Amino acid sequence: MALAVYGRCQYALRTLASATGSFRINKKRAYHRGTDEDKAYQFLQSYHEATKVRFGSSHQGKLQRNADAPKYTIPTLHPPELHDAILYNKWRYFCELADTTPKLVRYKLSTQEKEVLFTSHQLNSSCRVTEVTAPQSSPKALSQPAKIAVLIQSDMFRVVVIINEADGKFVKALPDGHQVQWVDEAQLFFTTMNNSLRVDKAHFLNLRCPQNSAELIYTSHRADEVVSVACTKDRRYTTVNANCIDTSKVYLLDNTKPSTPCTADNLICDHHQNYKFYLEHRDGVFYGLLASASSPNLSLHFSKAFPKDISQFVPFPDAPTGVVHEFESFKRGIVLYTSDEMKQSIVLIDESRDPIIRTISFPESVSLIEPNNHSFDQEFLDINVYSYTKPMKQFKVSFTDFKISPRRLITRGKYEMVRYTVPSSNNCGVPLTLIGREDAMNKETPCLVLVYGCYNQQLNYSFMNLPNQLLEKGWKVALCHVRGGGELGLTWYEGGKGEHKRNAIVDTLNCIKFLHEFKLSSPSQTVLQSFSAGGVVAANAILAIPGIANSLVLRMPFLDLVTTFANPHLFLTEEERLEWCGEGSTDSHRSICPCSGEGKLGSHVYLTVGAQDARVPVWHAANFIKQKQSSKFNVYVNVIPGDHSSFDETATMMELDFMLSSVKKTGKVQEFFKHFKFS
Repeated sequence: MALAVYGRCQYALRTLASATGSFRINKKRAYHRGTDEDKAYQFLQSYHEATKVRFGSSHQGKLQRNADAPKYTIPTLHPPELHDAILYNKWRYFCELADTTPKLVRYKLSTQEKEVLFTSHQLNSSCRVTEVTAPQSSPKALSQPAKIAVLIQSDMFRVVVIINEADGKFVKALPDGHQVQWVDEAQLFFTTMNNSLRVDKAHFLNLRCPQNSAELIYTSHRADEVVSVACTKDRRYTTVNANCIDTSKVYLLDNTKPSTPCTADNLICDHHQNYKFYLEHRDGVFYGLLASASSPNLSLHFSKAFPKDISQFVPFPDAPTGVVHEFESFKRGIVLYTSDEMKQSIVLIDESRDPIIRTISFPESVSLIEPNNHSFDQEFLDINVYSYTKPMKQFKVSFTDFKISPRRLITRGKYEMVRYTVPSSNNCGVPLTLIGREDAMNKETPCLVLVYGCYNQQLNYSFMNLPNQLLEKGWKVALCHVRGGGELGLTWYEGGKGEHKRNAIVDTLNCIKFLHEFKLSSPSQTVLQSFSAGGVVAANAILAIPGIANSLVLRMPFLDLVTTFANPHLFLTEEERLEWCGEGSTDSHRSICPCSGEGKLGSHVYLTVGAQDARVPVWHAANFIKQKQSSKFNVYVNVIPGDHSSFDETATMMELDFMLSSVKKTGKVQEFFKHFKFS
């Protein structure tokens, strides 16, 4: 099962999508949200000071690329919408918005067949298909499911469309649908998101019933809860999880009676017990990943009886140490996906033999192991292995002998990778991953420094999403795995959360200083980049030591903490208060708000903002510019249409141009304007 994900950057994380529920624009909030690109553009331009703040739009002709600008190869597909398509059973599912009636369609490349599945005038330019799910109770159900659920989402609209997989016939639409878990070919659980962008309800739907209507089984009444549903892989039980950042509330439902509402009778874990809890089941035994104040990292527990309370779970003997990222149950055993000092491993616990615990360890160059398993009784474990130095590769692991095929895990890649441990505050060692061409690794070169450090999320970059255009030109890429992230477990996360968020900023500064001290880069050749909530960490680092980096590049940045947490009615404010303000505190966020204080920018800045972004509205960037702009440095803002996840190849190309221009030997970014005409 996938563990819960929080935060404003969910679009960039593998577990959840970023889009939000459908709602009408509230007049009180319209100013904050920016209802279209022109309004956002106008709002940002109101803070124009002299000629140092430049604005552009790469999508409406206000910003044009000259013919002599650097050329990058961007793969093209036909039709163009296939860039955002989801591939499932040889069909590519995507939203087609070109004509007067927006629609959900699927397209088969081999035969060029195209089928219209669903139409709605509520679909907008930000809508995209984010997931296709199907009943997964057996291999037969996986290969030829009777029905599938297609998730469409944006910041303005969200719907789950259920269709017959064989003929594409429409079955039912679930407005505001956020997540789907199938029990069998006709029964499913799903969650919905409210107008405040919070997932607060869980429902059950039986498509066999004549009325075909969903039953509400749980409603959250806490502003800091996020509701999710998860079926055990054997499809025997379902948990309804109401998770806060630090604790879980879990209801355990028997799938033979799936429409049972969540009550005190099936509540097995509540918030006051101070646990994080995730559950699986096989052969009458319940398995749980538990974390508590006394044992802050997730560890494997089990209960041989139906649990009435979390206290019935006891630690699993000889359970593997390290950080547990995910776990799955199969007929042949329990599989844990773990890491130890960021080295990835797979652990199989085979209880059919007393039990036997077997481990496969991966090279340090492996950045992520992604499970790709759908059936409880499958004979092989399917995994996708992502590396920093070469493209993703698929492997199979036999449950019989736990051998992996193909046998050669990772061959020599296109780039080199090395990991350092950087000393930081409180005697902490911060992992720093450095990637580059072999001839660039041990000399002073331009360097792109990436940081996030929020919401217990790993900085999961791999060969597939690294800026290869920069690496090809001799740049290095440095990944700062700072506190507040999830690389080293919950203790590492707690060290950079709430009142400890400044530790993430200090870690970032120490990583950059390390690169400069050992002549791996220099201030004039360093570009610091982050996205969404990571904007707080990156912007503070630039403001703390002016000139420590040549430029700061932020995508959809979350920056104005003071304004956000002064208004509890803003989207996501209450759910995330603990992440930024700390336990019982209302002031710790003020000291790390990039828009506060007296400091001014000591580097050039490039910001990309979404005109319809409801998670991080455009006023974050505008207030940051107003408060921190310096007459000595340039600030560039690219307003793109769409929401928090609307970042395309054109926007990426402009970022790359800016980075390349900013580290020229002249130390100036004026060459950037030779490539683009700003309005």
